[in-house]
Amino acid sequence: MAEKKAGEALLPITHYRENRTRQSYMSRAATASKAIGALSKERGFFILTNGAFSMIDAVRHVLAETGPARVLVTTWVPGFQEVVDLSDLKSQGAVISLRFVVDRGFFSTRQAKAEEFMRLVGEADIRISSTHAKICTIRNERWDYVLRGSLNLNANKRAENLDGDNDAGLCDALEEFYNECPAYIAPSEARAGFEKILAPPAWEQRLAKRMKKIQPFL
Repeated sequence: MAEKKAGEALLPITHYRENRTRQSYMSRAATASKAIGALSKERGFFILTNGAFSMIDAVRHVLAETGPARVLVTTWVPGFQEVVDLSDLKSQGAVISLRFVVDRGFFSTRQAKAEEFMRLVGEADIRISSTHAKICTIRNERWDYVLRGSLNLNANKRAENLDGDNDAGLCDALEEFYNECPAYIAPSEARAGFEKILAPPAWEQRLAKRMKKIQPFL
């Protein structure tokens, strides 16, 4: 059994599923809605695109099909505009809850964007890992839809792959991954926490102050 290191999610997480019908094709459609089409619980899809749409476009289309849902995004570096778009969908009621797993390097290399990202999403709904995966789960009482592929949240004008299907077991496995990932702790908060732990007990601090007062008389 794999051992979990401090601050890391337990990986690999393996999910097995029964064979099911999958529609595979190359798409030159200009939109995600045209490329993906109507969702089906019995049939998934695999698409090789020409870069005409992004993961956020696919998420928008799936939400239009499923209705309001809980969204969990796993990505390397979240695009700022796409995070704004998802936050707007949450404000409009299309997204019930919004959570992220992002690469830990995002917070050290893009500090200004990371601060705005945390403000938009909320620190309580962000987890970190060493990740390059691009996966979105979209869940409500009727659907457990998973999107995964090479697509970033933002558009990338080159060949990309995307597949999706309704799979409650896989959604559960990705929930497990999210729950295993640690929350982000700002260096200043971590330093303050260590200083608090390493600080002498209150009685020692009070004694030190008293000793300073009487020192001139000794």
